[in-house]
Amino acid sequence: MATPAGNDKDGTSGPSRRILVVFEKFPPFTVSGSWRPYFFVKHLPEFNYVADVISNAPAVDDVQDNALLDDLDPRCRLIRKRLWVTTVRQWFSRRTSKSESPADVAPAKRGAPTAAGPPKPAGRPYQETLRFRIYWAIVWRLYWCLDWAGPVVLSGICAAIRTRYDAVWVSGPHSRNLFAGYWLARILRKPLVLDIRDPWTYGSLWTPKTPNVDHTERKWARKILRRADRIVFTSPFTMEEMQRRFPDVPKTRMCTITNGFSEIAIEPLRDAPSDVCLFRYVGSLNDRRRPDVLLEGLKLARKSNADITKSVRFEFIGGMAGHESKIASCGLEDVVRNVGRVSHRDSLRMIHGADVNVLLQTITEGQDVVSGKAFEYLASRKAILAVVSESGGDAWLVRQTGAGVVASFEDAQAVADAIERCWRDWKSGSHELTISDERLARYSRRSLTQELVRVFEDVFESRK
Repeated sequence: MATPAGNDKDGTSGPSRRILVVFEKFPPFTVSGSWRPYFFVKHLPEFNYVADVISNAPAVDDVQDNALLDDLDPRCRLIRKRLWVTTVRQWFSRRTSKSESPADVAPAKRGAPTAAGPPKPAGRPYQETLRFRIYWAIVWRLYWCLDWAGPVVLSGICAAIRTRYDAVWVSGPHSRNLFAGYWLARILRKPLVLDIRDPWTYGSLWTPKTPNVDHTERKWARKILRRADRIVFTSPFTMEEMQRRFPDVPKTRMCTITNGFSEIAIEPLRDAPSDVCLFRYVGSLNDRRRPDVLLEGLKLARKSNADITKSVRFEFIGGMAGHESKIASCGLEDVVRNVGRVSHRDSLRMIHGADVNVLLQTITEGQDVVSGKAFEYLASRKAILAVVSESGGDAWLVRQTGAGVVASFEDAQAVADAIERCWRDWKSGSHELTISDERLARYSRRSLTQELVRVFEDVFESRK
């Protein structure tokens, strides 16, 4: 298990290279962005590198899996820090809630300030008010520049006093991870390697509140990208788009290292009969990733083929985020089940226990990203039903590997046809992937970590 900061006596024993990693939601957090930095940190010691990680300290109500830390090299140190601004805000919130009883709190009036932000004026668009613009100018700088960057820089300086680091490696999202890593690398005068998982200054995750925030973050994006020694992207499409948007950043500093799968023995987990074709979506839904078109497609498929009703089951694993009622509204209670959250290990077992694994991406911006779970799907060697943008990164991977069927997330009938095709392939016994071991191995987490090590070595060589 990884040791807490301070257990390494001199910080110099072991490998010849030590990397300082910055990522706010490093495990035991189990959000989608956690897995990529976690597996890099896990495999780096195999290539004579060890990472110290600066990460946020989980709260009691955060979804986490402490067992993940047992698989890290014992020389890896985890430096846990509380967010500065958020912690103070939460403290004040608790103090207020304790000092006020429900009877003491008057109903909110129109235009009165609320915990969510400044007052909303009557008769004018909220976003056009001067007060709104001033509020977000302050809030953005507090949360983006101080909340996380403050503890990162202070902790990194203290760690560097007792440990010689060779580089700073930082992963996003959120982009404020990149901001914190930028300042830490500048202060320590160390190479900066960025790992950008999702689009930056475009796409659905980037939603600036005001023109001032928009301009400021674009400026910082350019500044940080130009300062970085190397920039790693998870998709070649994202790299190409960023090259177009930031032409002043040398292309020679950019490369692609995709996500990957875990090379561990996995026992399939399945509770459906062998004569049922089991479709599984593993991952959390939200306001941007909605199950509507998938459920509507299944409904249409059942209408066109009565046998599908008898021999198909759908399972959502990871939480439906309020979309559960849509199962009943589509009349699919008999074939669709909401499993809820499971451990990371069980999610892998469920992927391997499915007959068809489902990719679902319904956002309209930033489709160049390739889903991380797609590679775990590949490793299961089961067919993939990709309900995604037909021109996006997920569709590219599925077609390149011949891993399954692609259907547009904007066309319910196309989804219905794809479901029926997957079902027919299952009936004929042709739903197993024929991808070669050699081709699949390039996406293993260990192989991808070796690629990252080559990036580090290239940086060190160029700095001689």
